[in-house]
Amino acid sequence: MPVAPYVPPFKPTFRPVAPDRLLKLLGEKLLLPKEELARLAAELGAGVWELAWTVATVTDLAVMETLRASLLETIKTGGTLRDWRKMLDDSGWRSPLGKWHEETIFRTTLGHVMEGERYEVLTNDPNVEYLVFDAIDDDRVDEECLSLDGQAWPRDEFPDELWPPIHFNCRCSVIPADANELGELGATEHEGPAPLDHIAEGFDSPPSVRGLSEDLAGVIEDRLREDGWAVHAPVAPGR
Repeated sequence: MPVAPYVPPFKPTFRPVAPDRLLKLLGEKLLLPKEELARLAAELGAGVWELAWTVATVTDLAVMETLRASLLETIKTGGTLRDWRKMLDDSGWRSPLGKWHEETIFRTTLGHVMEGERYEVLTNDPNVEYLVFDAIDDDRVDEECLSLDGQAWPRDEFPDELWPPIHFNCRCSVIPADANELGELGATEHEGPAPLDHIAEGFDSPPSVRGLSEDLAGVIEDRLREDGWAVHAPVAPGR
């Protein structure tokens, strides 16, 4: 009886991104409390989430600026979560919700800007044939992320709403591959509609503001100023 050929598990190659680009992506975000950001997104569209950086439960913009500055310094120096927490101690702020909330801020923010860089590079590269969803297959992985692990789409067909992160603390990524590499990776081309029911609020669009018009960016800035908000960073729709 013939034996089916062995298909290796999906094991992608890690591809780092440029720190200076990460600094630009995070540094250009608007600072807004989550409630205000949600209100603008409901009025102007989900893409507004990509223009801003927010921290759940934090409404003081000075605190948000301090947190962002410390994350930028962590990226610049190649620091770890432990290093960042030391910066928090030095700044006099620690999350009242505990260490799990601090880890969520750290991992979600860095994952978001890293994947923002990868989104811009990979979706614009004509040499990329397929894009493959890559989940971290360990005991901490989200079950729905794991169900997408190794699923591939032609570059122009990858669902934007599935580009990681797709929830808080999401550690997933997307890697490029050609048709020959799919089998070697243990990846398979996705068939049928992309699952959408598990995307968390604010994560249902790619980690980029590409595609938002300058007019919309201007509307957001004007609306914030009319409501008395200080615009702490420029809106940069082109990136």
